[in-house]
Amino acid sequence: MRPYFETKQRQELLRAELESWLDTPWRHRCMLKGRGCDCIGLVAGVLIGVGFLRLDEIDFPQYPPDWHLHKEHMELINWFKSRPDVIEVKQPLQNGDIALFQYGKSPSHAGFFYEKSIYHSVTRRRVIRSPLGDPNLLR
Repeated sequence: MRPYFETKQRQELLRAELESWLDTPWRHRCMLKGRGCDCIGLVAGVLIGVGFLRLDEIDFPQYPPDWHLHKEHMELINWFKSRPDVIEVKQPLQNGDIALFQYGKSPSHAGFFYEKSIYHSVTRRRVIRSPLGDPNLLR
């Protein structure tokens, strides 16, 4: 997705969209700004908001809230890898990169990198912006 967010105009659009999702309550398998989303719903909702995806392109598999504790399936990372417009990158992160975090047995948490922070939906809380070095991101 790096080419999509390379221009200043698209980065500013992304920043505004990310900021507009802050404080949205956490809700499993939802993606409605201001009403509720989980981390996957946040990523999908933001990508729709900036014009990168359409709602009919969202085809995440069904998943329980604690799927990452019991399965070693790489469902989250496989969904991203299945998209022809998404490429896997390593550090250094750039604005607009989607960061995946492993909790439990598989990558199970996603958020957007922007200006040294990760925007993500924290389980049973809300959408927040965390500094990239925040140790809570690695728990």
